[in-house]
Amino acid sequence: MKLNERFRYVRKDKGLSQSEFGERLGVSRSVVNNWERGVVVPSGPSFKAVCSVFGVNETWLRTGEGDIFHAAGVESIDHLAKKYSLNETERNILEIYLTLPKTHREMFVEYVRNLVKNMETKQKPEEPRIQGLTEEEALALVRERYAAAKKGNAESTTSEKADTA
Repeated sequence: MKLNERFRYVRKDKGLSQSEFGERLGVSRSVVNNWERGVVVPSGPSFKAVCSVFGVNETWLRTGEGDIFHAAGVESIDHLAKKYSLNETERNILEIYLTLPKTHREMFVEYVRNLVKNMETKQKPEEPRIQGLTEEEALALVRERYAAAKKGNAESTTSEKADTA
């Protein structure tokens, strides 16, 4: 399999259009199209992005040798956890974040921005702090907030549909 075919293989294996694939990597559909047609050879950072985002073995992507995917992206998360000296709770939060749908990740990012802004202005955060909780309590709190946000999002979508009816 040629390099361009390996990029196409990864995209199709993930069930993504060229636009969706490019969006996750921060490039346009035409860039992905050029990679897949072999018109342009992806840059080094593009290789790294595909491997990181989709759990692809970089050696396979570059050469076609070895396993195609890392086991469920865990290797990438473990690599980041080691690189940034994350404890188990921080690693688990990272894994949960990465598995959230895009809309929920955006809500999470907005929450963190508000938290940082409050910290910078030395205001008390709106939500209780996770500090001082056990790992299990912190993860339960994150899951609870995720479920509440998901439920609130579903309810607002339902009410928006009712308003337009």
